[in-house]
Order: sequence, then C-alpha cells, then structure tokens
Amino acid sequence: MSGNHMNFDLINKKGIINKGKTNFDNAYYSGQIIEREEPNIMHMHESTYTSCQLDHPHYYFLSEKMKMLQGDKIIARPI
Repeated sequence: MSGNHMNFDLINKKGIINKGKTNFDNAYYSGQIIEREEPNIMHMHESTYTSCQLDHPHYYFLSEKMKMLQGDKIIARPI
C-alpha cells in the first residue's frame, strides 16, 4: 500500500492513508481515503478497481465504499 500521506496511531493500531493504491494478482486498487481497521481489513472510500496498470486507467469500476480483506476478498458497493 502506498499513498500521498499517512497518519497512524501506534497505540490503537489504526491508520488513514490519503490517495492510496495497491495491486494484487494483476488487479489495481486505489482510494481517496483508506482506513485500516485491523491488520488485514481496510476500508476504501471513493475507490477504483482495474486491471489496467496506467496511472490514469482506460477503464475501471468505481465504488463509494470498498472493504478489502487482504489475501481473501474485496466487497464493494455500489458499483
């Protein structure tokens, strides 16, 4: 996960990433705000999913809310 800016609370182990993005299995995910709830659960707001690796992809799915369970699945609504 990479982004423009990150705040992290070491005591509560929760953080926020602004304009973050990551990739997994030839899929690329990005979000305007990404919140870490638990070590493997992230909530992404105003997020996109695409298989295009360009900074400005030709096509993507847009979702207001996306929940990423790392290594397992992505839940998005509405698309």
